[in-house]
Amino acid sequence: MRSVAVEQPALLLDEAVAGYEQAVVLLGVSGQILPGQAVALLGPNGSGKSTLLKVVLGLLDPLDGRVEVLGSPPNRLDRSRRQVGYVPQLRSVDRAFPVTVFDLAVMGRIGRLGLWRRPSGNDRALVMGMLERVGLEDLAARPFGTLSGGQQQRAFLARALAQEPDLLVLDEPAAGVDEENRERIGTLLSELRAQ
Repeated sequence: MRSVAVEQPALLLDEAVAGYEQAVVLLGVSGQILPGQAVALLGPNGSGKSTLLKVVLGLLDPLDGRVEVLGSPPNRLDRSRRQVGYVPQLRSVDRAFPVTVFDLAVMGRIGRLGLWRRPSGNDRALVMGMLERVGLEDLAARPFGTLSGGQQQRAFLARALAQEPDLLVLDEPAAGVDEENRERIGTLLSELRAQ
């Protein structure tokens, strides 16, 4: 009898417990996401969504249970490869950060290049391709701080995509994005999921 290969989850949560000194926020959270799946995390403010994302990103260690991202505990991922692309909530971002849209997006390549290597022509082309996919290619030379909130959100998405991550985590990706660009992002995410 042939054995059937079981696909390794991109994310595995098994009775995960997480919180802060003051209190436990997540208690016994279990679930898995397989490669190619897209999952939305919904809930009211204060329900633990951000805490769960911090655990997945390796920014907060679980108090108990098991958490694996791409087969490893989040704090043991290969950071040099930037296996997890992350798009933060805009309210947690310094909008006055003095970079252009292109500079922000090219920061996604640092994990692949190393801190002291300059982006090659191929890296620059890849970044411009990602800016085009999110509809910001014409704004590549503009200062990041002059963009609208929705444009800034799309610039962060381009940065995350430039990493060529194995897992993409988006924290409120449509916040501040107009309907036309929300559709563009939805289509792009569907295409990425199919890949």
